[in-house]
Amino acid sequence: MTHIFGRSRFFVFFGFLVLLVASCKEQTPDHWKKQTLLKYDFAVDVLAPDSSDYKVIDYGIAKDLSITADGYALTILKMPATTDQVANVLSEKKKYAKQNRFFSKIIEEGDDYFIFEKKIDSLKSYDFRKVKIVGNQEYTFQRSLMGTFSEEEVRMLLTAVE
Repeated sequence: MTHIFGRSRFFVFFGFLVLLVASCKEQTPDHWKKQTLLKYDFAVDVLAPDSSDYKVIDYGIAKDLSITADGYALTILKMPATTDQVANVLSEKKKYAKQNRFFSKIIEEGDDYFIFEKKIDSLKSYDFRKVKIVGNQEYTFQRSLMGTFSEEEVRMLLTAVE
């Protein structure tokens, strides 16, 4: 009889473990909706709250689009592409991120993105860079420059631009 209960506990524990792992997958909040950014002259889409504020800064050769809402802060930089090789652009972005005096470490890398940690004294903050090349334009996605962000918040922002 003890053997049956032992097996039942195992299955209950295993089922709980499966549910726990499945719930840890990064998901965007339900109120983030697909936003087409063509009206801002950006040929990309993102997931963002309907209540977001959009601000474009035109630097002449490059444009910066900041999208902000409560719990959401994304910046997209658009400039003429100098290559069609995302890996080359991403390599330059990594090199630049590592030169920041608060850079701590890269915690995850993909073909077109990386997530990294910054430390100011004992305070940790996270950021990411994701690169897309659309036509002859290079788009770099990152979290807003203002504030500190948890790893979870940065991962959610990254899923909003995939």
